[in-house]
Amino acid sequence: MTSTPAYTFLELSPPTTPNALPKEQLNKKIKADHEQNIKQLKRSTKEMKKQQFWVEVAVIDRTFYKLSNSQRLFPRFRIIAQVRQLCKRLKGLAIDQVVARFLRVFWNVASIDNCKGPWNFIPTKELAEYTMHRIIAAALLLDRLQALLMKAYVEQTKTLRLRHFTSLMFVYMGACSRLYCMAHRWSIELQQCYEMIQGWYAAFPSGIKPKDKAKETATNAIDYTCLPDTCAQARRDAIQEWSGQSEIPGILTSTPVKKLKNKNPAVPTTTESTMDTTPLMEGDDLGEVIERPI
Repeated sequence: MTSTPAYTFLELSPPTTPNALPKEQLNKKIKADHEQNIKQLKRSTKEMKKQQFWVEVAVIDRTFYKLSNSQRLFPRFRIIAQVRQLCKRLKGLAIDQVVARFLRVFWNVASIDNCKGPWNFIPTKELAEYTMHRIIAAALLLDRLQALLMKAYVEQTKTLRLRHFTSLMFVYMGACSRLYCMAHRWSIELQQCYEMIQGWYAAFPSGIKPKDKAKETATNAIDYTCLPDTCAQARRDAIQEWSGQSEIPGILTSTPVKKLKNKNPAVPTTTESTMDTTPLMEGDDLGEVIERPI
């Protein structure tokens, strides 16, 4: 029976096995700097909140909602609709909560604020695999989002040259540029987080009892394999699938955006073939706001 990679599921339940096991069950044969990895995991958890990212999404969201009747027929507006659609999927994935859950297991606490002092627990191998596949899913969404933001930016510049809707185009161009930079940096952070957990999780014990492992393997139709290149290969395959190209400039690069010191940074352009329509999924829409302000 062919298994489907877990990262292809937008909604995926956490493993039913126990999440936390005593620290004494660590595999000491696996060489890993546990303290350093936990420090990096804490940094990753803090970085995943991305409050400014969602502020920019709210700007696009609110503007889209106000102008949905007058601008709906324009191609540039439909691209913004696809941007909102991907942002909605990314928000539903809640990758920040997934990574935070993985960190909390080391203290077996309910709040991230209580992750202090010595840690006496470790996550199971199943929880680590689940976390890594959620990270891959988020990275795939961010890659697609970056490509759409490039396309949206180019379409706004075309309208600006015609001096149509000048104020609106400046708002969209600024939001798209900032979102692209943050999405690009976020995808790099996710890749680094995946690589850190992947090189670490071999030291974690399985939460499945030995007598149940054969039955679990035979009945599980979801593939949780996590090899060192699984994340990067999944991203390359996805780009090839929806763009027809092996790579797109500005995506899947290892250079952080913060190192690019241009006075007037611009989102790189891409070809028309890379921007096919994002397929609708159940529950998606092109009109309602993602989150109404209180």
